[in-house]
Amino acid sequence: MSEQLAAGHAAGTIFAKPTAESVADSVIEALQGLDSFAAAAERIAPVIRKENSCQRVLERMLELATESPDMEPRYRLGENISFNDACDSRLLMGSGWSHTEDWGVWTIGREATLRLRLDERPSESLTLNAFVTPLLTPQHDRLSVRVMCNESLATEWVFTLPGNGGWSPRWCVAELPQRLVGGDELRISFLVDAPASPLALGLSGDPRELGLGFLRLSLSAAPAACLPARSQ
Repeated sequence: MSEQLAAGHAAGTIFAKPTAESVADSVIEALQGLDSFAAAAERIAPVIRKENSCQRVLERMLELATESPDMEPRYRLGENISFNDACDSRLLMGSGWSHTEDWGVWTIGREATLRLRLDERPSESLTLNAFVTPLLTPQHDRLSVRVMCNESLATEWVFTLPGNGGWSPRWCVAELPQRLVGGDELRISFLVDAPASPLALGLSGDPRELGLGFLRLSLSAAPAACLPARSQ
């Protein structure tokens, strides 16, 4: 507030220290100069009102829309991406994703892409850990997902429906060799061989072509601690 006063954006007094005496002196000064402060505030008000109006906010939004963004989301190795949190995940997601739901996000169609700009260029291979759930039913009991890193194949996850017909989310792993990682930007794609809609499978009226549901994902330089989906 004192900076606003010094910049001429307000009228009033300041106190030097957070003590009763200092505040009292400032209040007395304001009361003694009330007429001059009121006149100054009246002169300043139209300018401040215009600079902070709804119209000015909309004008600034339109100005920014024509400019290139000066900030890009960055990913730090080890951070956990929560797909049920739009603020945490949507800025990292390219095409091929459905809307954010309470539990996470489904892939839509045959390809879903993540774009991760790393804080620094990795000097070693990376491990991708994803907590996922496939769309499987007795009529649609197998799903294959190829994990691509910068357009090169890293691994393939194969999901099959267990004998009891149930499935719960689980961790899957993809090793990303250093030769595939390249620079500080990663394009990770998930290629789904047979997406299907709940409508076609008789599960609901949902017409979306769903494949793999993502709950969480992280990248790490540490060795993988989980088994790949192919072994499940």
